[in-house]
Amino acid sequence: GADRMLTICTKNAQIFRCTLEDAVDNTIVIQKMQVPQPVFAFVYHKALAKKGHLEVQHYFRYNAEAEFVRMGISTQSNTRCGWRIDSTVNEGYRLCPSYPSILVVPSDATPQTLQAAASFRTKQRFPILTWRSPRTGTVLCRAAEPGTWMGNRDADKRFIDLIRYASGSDTLAIFDCRSRIAATGNAVNITKESLGGTEWGYPHTSVTFCGLVNIHKVRDYYTRLCESDPEPWLTTIQDLLATAHAVSRELHQHRR
Repeated sequence: GADRMLTICTKNAQIFRCTLEDAVDNTIVIQKMQVPQPVFAFVYHKALAKKGHLEVQHYFRYNAEAEFVRMGISTQSNTRCGWRIDSTVNEGYRLCPSYPSILVVPSDATPQTLQAAASFRTKQRFPILTWRSPRTGTVLCRAAEPGTWMGNRDADKRFIDLIRYASGSDTLAIFDCRSRIAATGNAVNITKESLGGTEWGYPHTSVTFCGLVNIHKVRDYYTRLCESDPEPWLTTIQDLLATAHAVSRELHQHRR
């Protein structure tokens, strides 16, 4: 019967349907699925550690600070680099709960500057560095969209300027994943300078709206993909790849 059919939808959109012989099989399968199975990588690492192969342990654990140092960033203020590794401002995730505790910020940014910038961004996700080219110094930063309130907009502008100075660029290229309509909402008769919700009007910046759908639409399209309606999902992937290509081209060609 229908109660003995098990359907499994995987992350790569594969669907497996299993017919179980009886209710006992059904119960056993469900119980086993509720208990996470050991992942091979961790089991293998544990076995190596027991054998005394401690020299391989560092390959299995991500070290954010070491990775940023590899990119040429220091834990101290570095005037040549323009960036520093900060492990205090988000200690205990008190400033931004969804950011890591170790952040890379402009060397000249004070804790007060970071707090003011965070207060203007959705869920406190202020701009932070995620990648830097050790060869050219080109940087890639991420952030949530600016707020629509006007209180700390000036502080946000100043922080964006600090990022521009730290990156050594005359102009910052900002890629807004939303569409122009989604970013501006129903704002009417609002000048670029006073418009909240976007970086329009920020000095020495260019803003490109990428037109990507939000996460709720992505989930909906994935469900439709699993139900044999792939077109919206494939269109979304196409748009995402086009945006990634545009960003990488900007980093490589214009270095901003």
